[in-house]
This record gives sequence, C-alpha cells and structure tokens, in this order.
Amino acid sequence: MKKNVWISIVMLLVVVISGYFIFTKIGVNNQQVDYTFYNETKTKLISQNTYSDDFLYCDVEVLLKVVDSKYEVSVIIGNATEKMEDIDILVISASLSAISSDDIFPSIGLLNDNSYNLVPSSYEKDINDKTSYILNYVSEDSISEVMIYFSYNMNDTRYIEYVKKAAKI
Repeated sequence: MKKNVWISIVMLLVVVISGYFIFTKIGVNNQQVDYTFYNETKTKLISQNTYSDDFLYCDVEVLLKVVDSKYEVSVIIGNATEKMEDIDILVISASLSAISSDDIFPSIGLLNDNSYNLVPSSYEKDINDKTSYILNYVSEDSISEVMIYFSYNMNDTRYIEYVKKAAKI
C-alpha cells in the first residue's frame, strides 16, 4: 500500500513538473510576440524608392542555390569596419510580385528586445558582439535580388540603410 502511495506521489510530481516546463517553453507564461515594429519595417523597406548597392560600414553578400525547385538564399553581413550596436536587419525578396502582411521574412532584432552588435574581427568581443550574421530564406518563387533593411547605432547616432543586392549563383 505504501508503495502505491509513493508511486502516485511521484507520478503526480512528474506531471506537475512536466506541465510547468511545457507551458513555460511554449509561451503560456511568456508575452506574445509583437509584430508591429516588424510589419512597419517591412512596409518601409518595400516602399523605398532609393536603395544603395552596399552598406557603408560592412559588406553584404547574397548567395543563391536552387535545390529541388526551391530557391535558397543566404544573406551574409560582415566584415564591419566600425562597431555597430543594437542592429536590426530584415531581408525580403525583391522578386516577389506581391507581399502579404502575413508573409514572414528573415530578420534580426525586430521581434525581441535582445541587443545584437556587428563588430570588426579585430575588436574585443562581448557576448552580444558578432563579426557576421547569416540570414537564410527559402522560397518556391524565383529570387534574383533581395532588399535589405539595416539599422544600427554608432557613436550615439541611429543609422538606417536600405540596400538592394543581386544574388550570386
């Protein structure tokens, strides 16, 4: 009888602890993601009339690979010449004829409060400092060019850059 009571108590504890971890990991106790800033940024990027070919203080490379009739795009941002703090990046295919408000594209820094920094390779790095970022995107639609929103702080000034870059095969 005592054995059955202990087994019941242990099973109850396992269920309670498992439930706690499941609910905290899937977001029941966490705040929902606010897509407002993401959608505003997407609208700004799409509606731009003027785009640069490259960023001012770092390099960008867009690589394209076709696998099983799907287009895999990798956008590599790195080789910074200056420290750029609190970066926000959004990549959208410039080849799409229409972009819905429900479409989600690769981004960094737009959907959370985390701080991301891009620094030169010679720079002494902190935990949030990276020398490069890679954003990947897979589409069934043909992609030949991407639009990139890149925002960052440098020397107490906020910079926003819009770049349109052709993909290399």
